[in-house]
Amino acid sequence: MIHTFNRVVMVRRYSNLCERVGETLIAVISLMSILFMVLIVLFILKEGLAVLFNPAVKSEASLRELFLKTVWQPISEPPKYSLLPLIVGTLKINFVSLLIALPLGMLSALFVSEKASDKLREFIKPTIELLAGIPSVVIGFFCLTKVASWLAHAYQYTWLQEMFTPTRLNALVGGIGISIAVVPITFTLCEEAIHNVPESYRIASMALGATRWQTALHVVIPTAAPGLLAATLLSFGRAWGETMIALMATGNAPILDWNIFHSVRTLSATVAAEIPETVVGSSHYHVLFFIGSILLIVSFVVNWLSQLAISSLQRKFAGE
Repeated sequence: MIHTFNRVVMVRRYSNLCERVGETLIAVISLMSILFMVLIVLFILKEGLAVLFNPAVKSEASLRELFLKTVWQPISEPPKYSLLPLIVGTLKINFVSLLIALPLGMLSALFVSEKASDKLREFIKPTIELLAGIPSVVIGFFCLTKVASWLAHAYQYTWLQEMFTPTRLNALVGGIGISIAVVPITFTLCEEAIHNVPESYRIASMALGATRWQTALHVVIPTAAPGLLAATLLSFGRAWGETMIALMATGNAPILDWNIFHSVRTLSATVAAEIPETVVGSSHYHVLFFIGSILLIVSFVVNWLSQLAISSLQRKFAGE
C-alpha cells in the first residue's frame, strides 16, 4: 500500500515537472518570437529612417524627391527616387485584386453559411481554403504564361488598343493573380463572421415572414458587418504585401498612371528586385529600406484596424 502511494506521488511530481518544463519552453519560444519581431522592425526602421535624418541620403532622396517627383530611376545620373509610381502601381494592383476577390469571397461565404447543405459545405470550404496553400511563385508563373496569353487575345480588338494601349503584362494580370491568393483569406474570414451570427437572429427574422435570402441580406450581413470589414482590411493587407506574383506578372515598369492595362511596379516587388544589387549604406539602399518601412507600417495599421472591427463584432454579439 505504501509502495503504491509512493509511486503515485512520484508520478504526480514527474507530471508536474513536465508541465512546468513545457510551460517554460512555450513562454521562452513566445518571448523569442516577439523579440525577433521587434528586432526585425527596429532594423528596418533604423535603415529606412536614414532617409529622414542622414544628410548624405537626404541630399539625394529628400521627401520632396520621394513624394513630389514622378520618376523612379535609381541607377540614372543623378538618381531619381520618386515613390509615386510605385505607390500608384501597388494601389492599382490592390484595387483589381480586391475588386475580384471580395465579391467572390463574400458571396461564397454567404452561400456556404446560409444556403449550402452540410455535404456541399464540407466540400466547398476545404476546397477554397486549399487555395491558400498554393505557392505564390506558382500563381505568378500561371499568370505569366497563361492568364497574360488569354488576355492578349482580348487585346486584339482595335477599339481596346486605341483606348487603353494595353501591354501583355500589366496591373490587370497581376491583380488577377493576387486575387487568387486573396480569395481564401476573404472567404474564411467572411464565413467565420457570418457563421458567428446567432441563430436566434435568423429564426426571429423568418418567424416574421422573411425568406432565407431576405434574412441573409437584411439581418445576417448587417450584423456581421464589422467582421466583413475586418475581412476586407486583412485581404487588403494580404494584397498589399504580395511580392512574387507582383514581380512575375506585372511587367515591372514604374509608370505613373491609373490605366490597369499598363505595366506597373509595386513597392514590395521593387525591394525584392533591387535590394540584392544595391551597395550597403548607399542612398538607394536606405530608400529601399524606407519602402520596407512603409510596407510594414501600413500592414500594422491595417491589422490594428481589423482587430478593432473584430472587437466591435464581439462586443455586439455580447450585447455590450
